[in-house]
Amino acid sequence: MFASILGAVLWWQAALWALAGGFVVEGLEFAAVLRRHRLWPWQVDPRPETDIGTTAAGPLGYFIGEVVRLAVGGVLGAALSGQITDSLPALAIGAAAPAVAGNLFAFVPLPHQPDTSQAVNTGAGAGGAAPVGQTGEEASDLGSFPGEVTSTPEPREAS
Repeated sequence: MFASILGAVLWWQAALWALAGGFVVEGLEFAAVLRRHRLWPWQVDPRPETDIGTTAAGPLGYFIGEVVRLAVGGVLGAALSGQITDSLPALAIGAAAPAVAGNLFAFVPLPHQPDTSQAVNTGAGAGGAAPVGQTGEEASDLGSFPGEVTSTPEPREAS
């Protein structure tokens, strides 16, 4: 439809189409919440099953959340513009942006830094300490990727 000479979409075109895809998804979600709860989306408590006194985010919180979601779609569309050849894939990237970004960041390893002032030596690893309340096995599973097979290393004998 509007592919450039090189076969890929210009970055700003891909970003705009991705932004439009985000608007489509958010508009459908907005309509579904209005129909289901008969309340504005910012008035609906996202976790009604908890008893800790949570409240809905309010109009400003809802607006900021929507802007962030749409911006993520636009940024992903612009970043992937070299692989996008038409408007429909760009629209799909914007629609799927929250899921794509969530899956990408699920594999980012976060370093675990236990509080050493309250650590108890339970044999986690080779002479390491596990945080209070965790066994050595639980402490060795921290920081693993989803689906990753972790194993506890065998202790080495001193020679």
